[in-house]
Amino acid sequence: SDNNVVDQNEADVSGGGSHGVFMYLSQLNQFSFNNFKVNGSGSYAIAFLGDSNTSSHDTLITSGENSPAVLFAGDNNVVYNALILTSGQNSPGINHVPISKENKVYESRIGASSPLSSEVFFEQYFGNTFAGELALVSTSLDHNKVMFSPPSTARLIVQWYFNTFVRDQNGPLANARVEAYDKVNNLVF
Repeated sequence: SDNNVVDQNEADVSGGGSHGVFMYLSQLNQFSFNNFKVNGSGSYAIAFLGDSNTSSHDTLITSGENSPAVLFAGDNNVVYNALILTSGQNSPGINHVPISKENKVYESRIGASSPLSSEVFFEQYFGNTFAGELALVSTSLDHNKVMFSPPSTARLIVQWYFNTFVRDQNGPLANARVEAYDKVNNLVF
């Protein structure tokens, strides 16, 4: 179903193929302040197979093999201020599939503790070449592990907010000019 609001829930689920939330072709749903913990192989803490869903302030954890915490298989989904953790082998924090595009993760932490897992995995299957994109905005990766399944043409966009306060010994300076340069000395702003 569409247009659901799910907030302040606890789901602690065990067993292979178990899911905290599995949104099949469902859109415009809002999740907030939930704790979804799943232990079992082939499982998800939250799976977006529809479009324009939002998860904010959620804790999304899996501990089974081949168990991503977040599955993006739809478009324009947003995860905001989330804790995304996995500990099973081959279990990425985020699994982004070929049919998915323009999903965003803001101000979140993603961690995959198994050496055989990445924090973000761009999957390619059924002979499709992935051409979508995922944006991570002010989001940290515990181990900086990102994996693209060949021959993926996916785009990972990483952006950070930059706040600066200019002051001298007398306090804040009004109308101060601040410039920032990239690593090859190009003016960014």
